[in-house]
Amino acid sequence: MATSAACDSGPKLEAKARQAEAEKQPEEAFKLYQRACEKEALTSCLRLGSLHAEGLGTPKNEAEALKLFSRTCDAQLAEGCSGAASLLARTPTDAARARELEDKACTLGHKASCTERAVRIVQTLDVLAATPEQREEYSRALELIQGGCRSGGQRECESLCVASKGSEQDACRGACDKGVASACHLVAQALLKAEKPELKGVQELETKACEGGVAAACLSLARGGLRGWFKGAQPAKALAKRACDAGDCSAACELGDSQACLAESRRLASTLPPNPKAAEAYAATACRRGLLVACAGLNPSAPATEGTEASEDPLELMRAVCGVEPVLERPQGAEKDLLVCPRCPLAFPAGDVGAPTFSGVAMGSFLEPERKEALVALDGCEGYEFSGVTRGTFGRRVLLAHVKGQWKQLRYYPTNSPTLGEATLRLRTREGTDVFLSDEGPGCHMGGCSTVLKLTRLTEKRMEQQVVLSSDYDESRWYWSTPTQSEDGTVRIMLFPKEEEGEHIVEWKWDGAELTTQRVDSSVTKDRGVRSKLPQGSWRAVPSYDELKR
Repeated sequence: MATSAACDSGPKLEAKARQAEAEKQPEEAFKLYQRACEKEALTSCLRLGSLHAEGLGTPKNEAEALKLFSRTCDAQLAEGCSGAASLLARTPTDAARARELEDKACTLGHKASCTERAVRIVQTLDVLAATPEQREEYSRALELIQGGCRSGGQRECESLCVASKGSEQDACRGACDKGVASACHLVAQALLKAEKPELKGVQELETKACEGGVAAACLSLARGGLRGWFKGAQPAKALAKRACDAGDCSAACELGDSQACLAESRRLASTLPPNPKAAEAYAATACRRGLLVACAGLNPSAPATEGTEASEDPLELMRAVCGVEPVLERPQGAEKDLLVCPRCPLAFPAGDVGAPTFSGVAMGSFLEPERKEALVALDGCEGYEFSGVTRGTFGRRVLLAHVKGQWKQLRYYPTNSPTLGEATLRLRTREGTDVFLSDEGPGCHMGGCSTVLKLTRLTEKRMEQQVVLSSDYDESRWYWSTPTQSEDGTVRIMLFPKEEEGEHIVEWKWDGAELTTQRVDSSVTKDRGVRSKLPQGSWRAVPSYDELKR
Protein backbone atom coordinates (compact mmCIF):
# COMPACT_ATOMS: atom_id res chain seq x y z
CA MET A 1 0.00 0.00 0.00
CA ALA A 2 2.94 2.29 0.73
CA THR A 3 4.18 1.65 -2.84
CA SER A 4 0.76 2.60 -4.21
CA ALA A 5 0.69 5.84 -2.18
CA ALA A 6 4.19 6.70 -3.31
CA CYS A 7 3.05 6.44 -6.94
CA ASP A 8 -0.10 8.52 -6.44
CA SER A 9 -0.26 11.98 -7.98
CA GLY A 10 -0.64 15.13 -5.90
CA PRO A 11 -4.39 15.45 -6.53
CA LYS A 12 -4.98 11.78 -5.60
CA LEU A 13 -2.99 12.20 -2.38
CA GLU A 14 -4.99 15.31 -1.58
CA ALA A 15 -8.24 13.44 -2.07
CA LYS A 16 -7.05 10.71 0.31
CA ALA A 17 -5.97 13.37 2.83
CA ARG A 18 -9.44 14.93 2.78
CA GLN A 19 -10.97 11.49 3.30
CA ALA A 20 -8.65 10.95 6.29
CA GLU A 21 -9.76 14.30 7.76
CA ALA A 22 -13.40 13.35 7.27
CA GLU A 23 -12.72 10.10 9.14
CA LYS A 24 -11.04 12.10 11.96
CA GLN A 25 -7.52 10.77 11.34
CA PRO A 26 -5.50 14.01 11.61
CA GLU A 27 -2.04 12.38 11.73
CA GLU A 28 -2.73 10.36 8.57
CA ALA A 29 -4.21 13.43 6.86
CA PHE A 30 -1.12 15.45 7.73
CA LYS A 31 1.21 12.86 6.17
CA LEU A 32 -0.86 12.69 2.99
CA TYR A 33 -1.07 16.47 2.61
CA GLN A 34 2.69 16.61 3.13
CA ARG A 35 3.28 14.10 0.29
CA ALA A 36 0.85 15.95 -1.96
CA CYS A 37 2.58 19.26 -1.27
CA GLU A 38 5.94 17.69 -2.15
CA LYS A 39 4.37 16.87 -5.53
CA GLU A 40 3.48 20.58 -6.06
CA ALA A 41 -0.21 20.25 -5.19
CA LEU A 42 -0.44 23.86 -3.96
CA THR A 43 -3.88 23.50 -2.37
CA SER A 44 -2.37 20.70 -0.27
CA CYS A 45 0.49 23.02 0.71
CA LEU A 46 -2.14 25.55 1.74
CA ARG A 47 -4.00 23.01 3.90
CA LEU A 48 -0.70 21.78 5.32
CA GLY A 49 0.05 25.34 6.44
CA SER A 50 -3.31 25.45 8.24
CA LEU A 51 -2.56 22.16 10.02
CA HIS A 52 0.81 23.53 11.18
CA ALA A 53 -0.86 26.77 12.35
CA GLU A 54 -3.60 24.95 14.26
CA GLY A 55 -1.50 22.03 15.54
CA LEU A 56 -3.71 19.37 13.94
CA GLY A 57 -1.97 16.05 13.28
CA THR A 58 1.37 17.63 14.14
CA PRO A 59 2.81 19.90 16.85
CA LYS A 60 1.86 23.55 16.31
CA ASN A 61 4.52 25.31 14.21
CA GLU A 62 3.58 28.82 13.06
CA ALA A 63 6.99 29.40 11.46
CA GLU A 64 6.49 26.41 9.15
CA ALA A 65 2.90 27.51 8.53
CA LEU A 66 4.14 30.95 7.45
CA LYS A 67 6.60 29.37 4.97
CA LEU A 68 3.81 27.30 3.39
CA PHE A 69 1.36 30.22 3.27
CA SER A 70 4.03 32.46 1.71
CA ARG A 71 4.83 29.81 -0.88
CA THR A 72 1.21 29.50 -1.95
CA CYS A 73 0.78 33.28 -1.90
CA ASP A 74 3.74 33.63 -4.29
CA ALA A 75 1.89 31.17 -6.51
CA GLN A 76 -1.12 33.58 -6.50
CA LEU A 77 -3.37 31.62 -4.13
CA ALA A 78 -5.44 34.20 -2.29
CA GLU A 79 -5.97 32.00 0.78
CA GLY A 80 -2.19 31.67 1.16
CA CYS A 81 -1.77 35.46 1.24
CA SER A 82 -4.59 35.74 3.77
CA GLY A 83 -3.12 33.00 5.98
CA ALA A 84 0.33 34.62 5.95
CA ALA A 85 -1.22 38.02 6.73
CA SER A 86 -3.12 36.66 9.75
CA LEU A 87 0.09 35.21 11.23
CA LEU A 88 2.23 38.30 10.56
CA ALA A 89 -0.44 40.65 11.97
CA ARG A 90 0.22 39.26 15.47
CA THR A 91 3.67 40.88 15.52
CA PRO A 92 3.67 44.73 15.41
CA THR A 93 6.96 44.84 13.50
CA ASP A 94 5.37 42.74 10.71
CA ALA A 95 2.09 44.69 10.58
CA ALA A 96 2.96 46.58 7.39
CA ARG A 97 3.84 43.36 5.54
CA ALA A 98 0.61 41.78 6.85
CA ARG A 99 -1.42 44.65 5.37
CA GLU A 100 0.34 44.21 1.99
CA LEU A 101 -0.50 40.50 1.91
CA GLU A 102 -4.13 41.15 2.95
CA ASP A 103 -4.45 43.65 0.12
CA LYS A 104 -2.97 41.12 -2.30
CA ALA A 105 -5.42 38.46 -1.14
CA CYS A 106 -8.27 40.90 -1.75
CA THR A 107 -6.97 41.66 -5.25
CA LEU A 108 -6.87 37.92 -5.93
CA GLY A 109 -10.55 37.69 -5.01
CA HIS A 110 -10.53 36.62 -1.35
CA LYS A 111 -13.77 38.16 -0.02
CA ALA A 112 -12.83 37.93 3.68
CA SER A 113 -9.58 39.78 2.97
CA CYS A 114 -11.47 42.54 1.16
CA THR A 115 -13.64 42.85 4.26
CA GLU A 116 -10.58 43.07 6.51
CA ARG A 117 -9.02 45.67 4.24
CA ALA A 118 -12.22 47.73 4.36
CA VAL A 119 -12.36 47.35 8.13
CA ARG A 120 -8.79 48.58 8.46
CA ILE A 121 -9.49 51.65 6.32
CA VAL A 122 -12.68 52.59 8.16
CA GLN A 123 -11.17 52.10 11.62
CA THR A 124 -7.78 53.79 11.04
CA LEU A 125 -8.13 56.49 8.39
CA ASP A 126 -8.36 60.07 9.70
CA VAL A 127 -11.02 61.37 7.33
CA LEU A 128 -10.50 65.04 8.24
CA ALA A 129 -6.79 64.84 7.36
CA ALA A 130 -7.25 62.52 4.36
CA THR A 131 -6.66 63.39 0.71
CA PRO A 132 -9.59 63.33 -1.75
CA GLU A 133 -8.39 59.95 -3.04
CA GLN A 134 -8.25 58.55 0.50
CA ARG A 135 -11.74 59.85 1.27
CA GLU A 136 -13.07 58.16 -1.86
CA GLU A 137 -11.39 54.93 -0.76
CA TYR A 138 -12.94 55.37 2.69
CA SER A 139 -16.41 55.77 1.16
CA ARG A 140 -15.99 52.58 -0.88
CA ALA A 141 -14.77 50.69 2.19
CA LEU A 142 -17.65 51.97 4.34
CA GLU A 143 -20.17 51.05 1.63
CA LEU A 144 -18.73 47.52 1.48
CA ILE A 145 -18.98 47.10 5.26
CA GLN A 146 -22.50 48.51 5.44
CA GLY A 147 -23.64 46.17 2.66
CA GLY A 148 -22.04 43.19 4.36
CA CYS A 149 -23.69 44.07 7.65
CA ARG A 150 -27.12 44.42 6.00
CA SER A 151 -26.57 40.94 4.57
CA GLY A 152 -25.96 39.60 8.07
CA GLY A 153 -22.16 39.53 8.09
CA GLN A 154 -20.90 39.33 11.68
CA ARG A 155 -17.47 40.80 10.96
CA GLU A 156 -18.93 43.69 8.96
CA CYS A 157 -21.47 44.56 11.68
CA GLU A 158 -18.79 44.33 14.35
CA SER A 159 -16.40 46.66 12.50
CA LEU A 160 -19.18 49.14 11.70
CA CYS A 161 -20.13 49.16 15.37
CA VAL A 162 -16.53 49.79 16.46
CA ALA A 163 -15.95 52.50 13.84
CA SER A 164 -19.09 54.34 14.97
CA LYS A 165 -18.23 53.88 18.68
CA GLY A 166 -21.65 52.34 19.24
CA SER A 167 -23.73 54.98 17.45
CA GLU A 168 -24.67 52.55 14.63
CA GLN A 169 -27.21 50.84 16.85
CA ASP A 170 -28.54 48.38 14.25
CA ALA A 171 -25.03 47.18 13.38
CA CYS A 172 -24.03 46.94 17.02
CA ARG A 173 -27.13 45.04 18.03
CA GLY A 174 -26.73 42.72 15.06
CA ALA A 175 -23.14 41.94 16.09
CA CYS A 176 -24.18 41.59 19.74
CA ASP A 177 -26.96 39.15 18.82
CA LYS A 178 -24.36 37.09 16.93
CA GLY A 179 -22.22 36.80 20.05
CA VAL A 180 -19.74 39.70 19.63
CA ALA A 181 -19.35 40.71 23.27
CA SER A 182 -17.52 43.98 22.53
CA ALA A 183 -20.50 45.13 20.44
CA CYS A 184 -22.85 44.52 23.38
CA HIS A 185 -20.63 46.77 25.51
CA LEU A 186 -20.61 49.53 22.88
CA VAL A 187 -24.42 49.42 22.63
CA ALA A 188 -24.68 49.69 26.42
CA GLN A 189 -22.34 52.67 26.57
CA ALA A 190 -24.25 54.43 23.79
CA LEU A 191 -27.53 53.85 25.64
CA LEU A 192 -26.06 55.33 28.82
CA LYS A 193 -25.55 58.62 26.98
CA ALA A 194 -29.28 59.00 26.43
CA GLU A 195 -31.15 61.69 28.33
CA LYS A 196 -33.07 59.01 30.25
CA PRO A 197 -31.16 55.74 29.82
CA GLU A 198 -33.06 52.47 30.16
CA LEU A 199 -30.82 51.00 32.84
CA LYS A 200 -32.30 47.51 32.84
CA GLY A 201 -31.41 47.10 29.18
CA VAL A 202 -27.94 48.55 29.81
CA GLN A 203 -27.38 46.05 32.62
CA GLU A 204 -28.42 43.12 30.43
CA LEU A 205 -26.05 44.19 27.65
CA GLU A 206 -23.12 44.82 29.99
CA THR A 207 -23.72 41.46 31.68
CA LYS A 208 -23.62 39.71 28.31
CA ALA A 209 -20.42 41.57 27.38
CA CYS A 210 -18.78 40.85 30.74
CA GLU A 211 -19.60 37.15 30.45
CA GLY A 212 -18.07 37.32 26.97
CA GLY A 213 -14.75 38.51 28.39
CA VAL A 214 -14.95 42.30 27.96
CA ALA A 215 -13.15 43.73 30.99
CA ALA A 216 -14.56 47.25 30.50
CA ALA A 217 -18.11 45.84 30.69
CA CYS A 218 -17.38 44.13 34.01
CA LEU A 219 -16.07 47.42 35.41
CA SER A 220 -19.10 49.28 34.04
CA LEU A 221 -21.35 46.84 35.92
CA ALA A 222 -19.30 47.42 39.08
CA ARG A 223 -19.66 51.21 38.84
CA GLY A 224 -23.34 51.05 38.03
CA GLY A 225 -24.05 48.60 40.81
CA LEU A 226 -22.23 50.70 43.37
CA ARG A 227 -24.28 53.74 42.36
CA GLY A 228 -27.56 51.87 42.59
CA TRP A 229 -28.25 51.92 38.83
CA PHE A 230 -28.43 48.15 38.43
CA LYS A 231 -30.57 45.82 40.53
CA GLY A 232 -29.04 42.56 41.71
CA ALA A 233 -25.58 43.42 40.40
CA GLN A 234 -22.68 41.30 41.60
CA PRO A 235 -20.38 42.84 44.25
CA ALA A 236 -17.74 45.20 42.90
CA LYS A 237 -14.91 42.93 44.02
CA ALA A 238 -16.37 39.95 42.14
CA LEU A 239 -16.78 42.00 38.97
CA ALA A 240 -13.29 43.43 39.35
CA LYS A 241 -12.01 39.86 39.59
CA ARG A 242 -13.81 38.98 36.35
CA ALA A 243 -12.28 42.04 34.69
CA CYS A 244 -8.89 40.89 35.93
CA ASP A 245 -9.49 37.43 34.45
CA ALA A 246 -10.31 39.23 31.17
CA GLY A 247 -7.02 41.11 31.24
CA ASP A 248 -7.57 44.37 33.19
CA CYS A 249 -6.53 43.97 36.83
CA SER A 250 -6.45 47.68 37.72
CA ALA A 251 -9.76 47.75 39.62
CA ALA A 252 -9.05 44.50 41.47
CA CYS A 253 -5.75 45.99 42.57
CA GLU A 254 -7.37 49.24 43.69
CA LEU A 255 -9.89 47.20 45.70
CA GLY A 256 -7.11 45.51 47.66
CA ASP A 257 -5.99 42.42 45.71
CA SER A 258 -2.18 42.43 45.86
CA GLN A 259 -1.83 39.61 43.34
CA ALA A 260 -3.92 41.65 40.91
CA CYS A 261 -1.53 44.58 41.38
CA LEU A 262 1.37 42.36 40.39
CA ALA A 263 -0.55 40.96 37.40
CA GLU A 264 -1.40 44.48 36.22
CA SER A 265 2.24 45.50 36.62
CA ARG A 266 3.38 42.63 34.41
CA ARG A 267 0.70 43.35 31.81
CA LEU A 268 1.61 47.04 31.57
CA ALA A 269 5.29 46.13 31.25
CA SER A 270 4.59 43.80 28.33
CA THR A 271 2.05 45.84 26.34
CA LEU A 272 3.08 47.56 23.12
CA PRO A 273 4.23 50.17 23.74
CA PRO A 274 5.17 49.24 27.33
CA ASN A 275 4.27 51.57 30.19
CA PRO A 276 7.18 51.16 32.63
CA LYS A 277 6.12 53.94 35.03
CA ALA A 278 2.62 52.58 35.50
CA ALA A 279 3.99 49.04 35.72
CA GLU A 280 6.32 50.06 38.53
CA ALA A 281 3.49 51.88 40.32
CA TYR A 282 1.38 48.72 40.45
CA ALA A 283 4.38 46.62 41.51
CA ALA A 284 5.13 49.17 44.25
CA THR A 285 1.52 48.91 45.45
CA ALA A 286 1.78 45.12 45.69
CA CYS A 287 5.12 45.44 47.47
CA ARG A 288 3.77 48.01 49.95
CA ARG A 289 0.92 45.62 50.76
CA GLY A 290 3.38 42.87 51.67
CA LEU A 291 3.74 40.85 48.45
CA LEU A 292 7.52 40.42 48.61
CA VAL A 293 7.89 38.95 45.12
CA ALA A 294 6.70 42.29 43.73
CA CYS A 295 9.49 44.19 45.48
CA ALA A 296 12.28 42.80 43.29
CA GLY A 297 13.80 45.43 41.02
CA LEU A 298 11.94 48.37 42.53
CA ASN A 299 13.77 51.61 43.26
CA PRO A 300 13.94 51.68 47.08
CA SER A 301 14.13 55.48 47.22
CA ALA A 302 11.11 57.69 47.87
CA PRO A 303 9.34 58.88 44.70
CA ALA A 304 10.21 62.54 45.36
CA THR A 305 12.74 64.32 43.15
CA GLU A 306 14.13 67.82 42.92
CA GLY A 307 11.31 70.31 42.45
CA THR A 308 8.70 68.11 44.16
CA GLU A 309 7.62 68.23 47.78
CA ALA A 310 9.29 65.35 49.59
CA SER A 311 6.69 65.24 52.36
CA GLU A 312 4.72 62.00 52.78
CA ASP A 313 1.54 64.10 53.05
CA PRO A 314 0.89 64.68 49.31
CA LEU A 315 2.15 61.17 48.56
CA GLU A 316 -0.35 59.58 50.96
CA LEU A 317 -3.08 61.86 49.64
CA MET A 318 -2.47 60.71 46.08
CA ARG A 319 -2.41 57.08 47.20
CA ALA A 320 -5.95 57.64 48.48
CA VAL A 321 -6.96 59.34 45.23
CA CYS A 322 -5.42 56.76 42.90
CA GLY A 323 -6.01 53.60 44.89
CA VAL A 324 -2.48 52.61 43.88
CA GLU A 325 1.03 54.05 44.13
CA PRO A 326 1.27 57.41 42.30
CA VAL A 327 4.11 58.16 39.90
CA LEU A 328 6.09 61.29 39.09
CA GLU A 329 5.66 63.00 35.76
CA ARG A 330 6.69 66.36 34.37
CA PRO A 331 4.14 67.59 31.81
CA GLN A 332 5.39 69.48 28.81
CA GLY A 333 6.19 73.05 29.80
CA ALA A 334 5.97 72.38 33.54
CA GLU A 335 8.79 73.51 35.81
CA LYS A 336 8.53 70.65 38.29
CA ASP A 337 7.34 67.07 38.57
CA LEU A 338 3.76 66.27 39.54
CA LEU A 339 2.39 63.30 41.44
CA VAL A 340 -0.05 61.55 39.10
CA CYS A 341 -2.20 58.42 39.08
CA PRO A 342 -0.97 55.78 36.64
CA ARG A 343 -4.57 55.08 35.57
CA CYS A 344 -8.06 56.40 36.27
CA PRO A 345 -9.25 55.14 39.69
CA LEU A 346 -11.53 52.03 39.51
CA ALA A 347 -12.48 52.02 36.17
CA PHE A 348 -11.07 52.97 32.96
CA PRO A 349 -9.20 50.43 30.85
CA ALA A 350 -5.69 51.15 29.61
CA GLY A 351 -5.17 53.63 26.84
CA ASP A 352 -6.10 56.82 28.67
CA VAL A 353 -5.16 59.86 26.62
CA GLY A 354 -3.78 61.56 29.73
CA ALA A 355 -3.24 60.46 33.30
CA PRO A 356 -5.09 62.09 36.21
CA THR A 357 -2.97 64.88 37.65
CA PHE A 358 -2.48 66.42 41.07
CA SER A 359 -3.42 69.72 39.42
CA GLY A 360 -4.89 71.52 42.43
CA VAL A 361 -5.38 70.97 46.13
CA ALA A 362 -7.49 73.13 48.44
CA MET A 363 -6.61 72.71 52.10
CA GLY A 364 -9.07 73.85 54.75
CA SER A 365 -11.35 72.81 57.60
CA PHE A 366 -14.76 72.30 56.04
CA LEU A 367 -16.46 69.56 58.04
CA GLU A 368 -14.83 69.20 61.43
CA PRO A 369 -12.38 71.38 63.38
CA GLU A 370 -8.72 70.54 62.87
CA ARG A 371 -9.41 68.04 60.13
CA LYS A 372 -7.48 68.63 56.93
CA GLU A 373 -9.31 68.24 53.66
CA ALA A 374 -8.33 68.27 50.00
CA LEU A 375 -10.32 68.88 46.85
CA VAL A 376 -8.35 67.21 44.05
CA ALA A 377 -9.00 67.59 40.33
CA LEU A 378 -8.45 64.54 38.10
CA ASP A 379 -8.03 64.88 34.35
CA GLY A 380 -7.65 62.29 31.61
CA CYS A 381 -10.58 59.98 32.35
CA GLU A 382 -12.47 60.44 29.08
CA GLY A 383 -15.68 58.43 29.07
CA TYR A 384 -15.50 57.78 32.81
CA GLU A 385 -18.92 59.17 33.75
CA PHE A 386 -22.31 58.53 32.19
CA SER A 387 -24.68 59.80 34.84
CA GLY A 388 -27.80 61.33 33.13
CA VAL A 389 -26.77 64.67 34.63
CA THR A 390 -23.18 64.83 33.46
CA ARG A 391 -22.89 62.22 30.77
CA GLY A 392 -19.72 61.72 28.80
CA THR A 393 -17.53 63.71 31.16
CA PHE A 394 -13.75 63.87 31.15
CA GLY A 395 -12.83 63.67 34.82
CA ARG A 396 -13.93 64.24 38.37
CA ARG A 397 -13.15 66.07 41.57
CA VAL A 398 -12.47 64.08 44.68
CA LEU A 399 -12.98 65.34 48.23
CA LEU A 400 -10.67 63.69 50.76
CA ALA A 401 -10.16 64.11 54.48
CA HIS A 402 -7.14 63.36 56.66
CA VAL A 403 -8.56 61.18 59.45
CA LYS A 404 -6.46 59.40 62.10
CA GLY A 405 -3.28 59.78 60.12
CA GLN A 406 -4.66 58.62 56.76
CA TRP A 407 -6.31 60.21 53.78
CA LYS A 408 -9.82 58.88 53.15
CA GLN A 409 -12.05 59.59 50.15
CA LEU A 410 -15.39 61.13 51.18
CA ARG A 411 -17.12 61.69 47.86
CA TYR A 412 -16.48 62.64 44.28
CA TYR A 413 -18.09 64.94 41.74
CA PRO A 414 -18.26 64.14 38.00
CA THR A 415 -17.38 67.20 35.95
CA ASN A 416 -16.60 68.17 32.38
CA SER A 417 -13.80 70.56 33.37
CA PRO A 418 -11.96 69.34 36.47
CA THR A 419 -9.14 71.89 36.16
CA LEU A 420 -8.20 73.57 39.42
CA GLY A 421 -4.66 74.43 38.38
CA GLU A 422 -2.66 77.51 37.49
CA ALA A 423 -5.55 79.15 35.56
CA THR A 424 -7.83 78.94 38.62
CA LEU A 425 -8.18 81.95 40.88
CA ARG A 426 -8.38 81.11 44.60
CA LEU A 427 -10.48 83.51 46.66
CA ARG A 428 -10.17 83.41 50.45
CA THR A 429 -13.33 83.67 52.56
CA ARG A 430 -13.67 85.49 55.88
CA GLU A 431 -13.87 82.06 57.56
CA GLY A 432 -10.49 81.07 56.13
CA THR A 433 -11.74 78.57 53.55
CA ASP A 434 -11.36 78.75 49.77
CA VAL A 435 -13.63 79.59 46.86
CA PHE A 436 -12.36 78.92 43.33
CA LEU A 437 -13.05 80.91 40.17
CA SER A 438 -12.36 78.69 37.17
CA ASP A 439 -13.37 78.14 33.55
CA GLU A 440 -15.88 75.26 33.45
CA GLY A 441 -16.76 75.67 29.78
CA PRO A 442 -16.62 72.83 27.24
CA GLY A 443 -13.68 74.47 25.44
CA CYS A 444 -13.33 74.80 21.67
CA HIS A 445 -14.73 72.75 18.80
CA MET A 446 -14.57 73.49 15.07
CA GLY A 447 -13.36 77.05 15.69
CA GLY A 448 -16.08 77.99 18.16
CA CYS A 449 -15.23 78.33 21.86
CA SER A 450 -17.25 78.59 25.06
CA THR A 451 -16.06 80.00 28.36
CA VAL A 452 -18.17 79.53 31.49
CA LEU A 453 -16.70 81.07 34.65
CA LYS A 454 -17.99 79.45 37.83
CA LEU A 455 -17.34 79.90 41.51
CA THR A 456 -16.83 76.62 43.37
CA ARG A 457 -17.07 76.19 47.14
CA LEU A 458 -17.46 73.45 49.74
CA THR A 459 -20.06 73.58 52.47
CA GLU A 460 -20.45 71.14 55.34
CA LYS A 461 -22.36 68.64 53.24
CA ARG A 462 -21.78 69.38 49.58
CA MET A 463 -19.92 71.21 46.84
CA GLU A 464 -21.72 74.19 45.28
CA GLN A 465 -21.19 76.26 42.14
CA GLN A 466 -22.40 79.61 40.83
CA VAL A 467 -22.13 80.83 37.21
CA VAL A 468 -20.78 84.39 36.95
CA LEU A 469 -19.97 84.69 33.23
CA SER A 470 -20.70 82.78 30.03
CA SER A 471 -19.34 83.58 26.60
CA ASP A 472 -19.27 82.09 23.09
CA TYR A 473 -16.60 83.39 20.72
CA ASP A 474 -14.59 82.77 17.56
CA GLU A 475 -11.17 81.48 18.65
CA SER A 476 -9.53 82.68 15.44
CA ARG A 477 -10.36 86.30 16.42
CA TRP A 478 -10.53 86.43 20.24
CA TYR A 479 -9.17 84.92 23.47
CA TRP A 480 -10.03 85.33 27.17
CA SER A 481 -7.36 86.18 29.71
CA THR A 482 -6.80 84.29 32.97
CA PRO A 483 -8.75 85.85 35.88
CA THR A 484 -6.63 88.02 38.21
CA GLN A 485 -7.20 89.57 41.62
CA SER A 486 -5.70 92.84 42.86
CA GLU A 487 -4.87 93.69 46.48
CA ASP A 488 -8.14 95.58 46.96
CA GLY A 489 -10.16 92.47 46.04
CA THR A 490 -10.94 93.48 42.44
CA VAL A 491 -11.26 90.43 40.19
CA ARG A 492 -10.73 91.10 36.46
CA ILE A 493 -10.99 89.12 33.22
CA MET A 494 -10.53 90.51 29.69
CA LEU A 495 -11.38 89.36 26.17
CA PHE A 496 -8.62 90.35 23.73
CA PRO A 497 -8.61 90.48 19.90
CA LYS A 498 -5.97 88.58 17.97
CA GLU A 499 -5.81 91.03 15.08
CA GLU A 500 -8.69 93.52 14.98
CA GLU A 501 -9.64 96.32 17.38
CA GLY A 502 -11.80 95.90 20.45
CA GLU A 503 -11.92 94.52 23.98
CA HIS A 504 -14.30 93.27 26.63
CA ILE A 505 -13.46 93.95 30.30
CA VAL A 506 -15.37 92.54 33.27
CA GLU A 507 -14.55 93.38 36.90
CA TRP A 508 -16.04 92.06 40.12
CA LYS A 509 -15.45 92.91 43.78
CA TRP A 510 -14.68 90.06 46.18
CA ASP A 511 -15.54 91.00 49.76
CA GLY A 512 -14.72 87.68 51.39
CA ALA A 513 -18.20 86.27 50.88
CA GLU A 514 -19.70 87.42 47.56
CA LEU A 515 -18.51 88.35 44.07
CA THR A 516 -20.29 91.56 42.95
CA THR A 517 -20.14 92.99 39.41
CA GLN A 518 -18.68 96.51 39.43
CA ARG A 519 -17.57 97.17 35.84
CA VAL A 520 -18.42 95.96 32.32
CA ASP A 521 -16.74 97.76 29.41
CA SER A 522 -17.21 96.38 25.92
CA SER A 523 -16.46 97.45 22.37
CA VAL A 524 -17.13 93.89 21.18
CA THR A 525 -20.47 93.02 19.59
CA LYS A 526 -22.27 89.86 18.56
CA ASP A 527 -21.69 90.53 14.85
CA ARG A 528 -17.93 90.47 15.52
CA GLY A 529 -17.94 86.88 16.70
CA VAL A 530 -18.57 87.31 20.44
CA ARG A 531 -21.63 86.69 22.61
CA SER A 532 -21.29 87.24 26.36
CA LYS A 533 -23.54 87.59 29.42
CA LEU A 534 -23.29 87.86 33.21
CA PRO A 535 -25.96 85.61 34.78
CA GLN A 536 -27.37 86.52 38.17
CA GLY A 537 -27.46 82.92 39.28
CA SER A 538 -27.53 81.47 42.78
CA TRP A 539 -25.38 78.76 44.34
CA ARG A 540 -26.38 75.28 43.20
CA ALA A 541 -25.31 71.90 44.56
CA VAL A 542 -23.07 69.79 42.32
CA PRO A 543 -24.30 66.17 41.94
CA SER A 544 -21.96 63.87 43.84
CA TYR A 545 -21.43 60.28 44.86
CA ASP A 546 -20.60 59.51 48.47
CA GLU A 547 -17.64 57.29 49.14
CA LEU A 548 -18.82 53.86 48.13
CA LYS A 549 -18.70 50.81 50.39
CA ARG A 550 -16.67 48.34 48.43
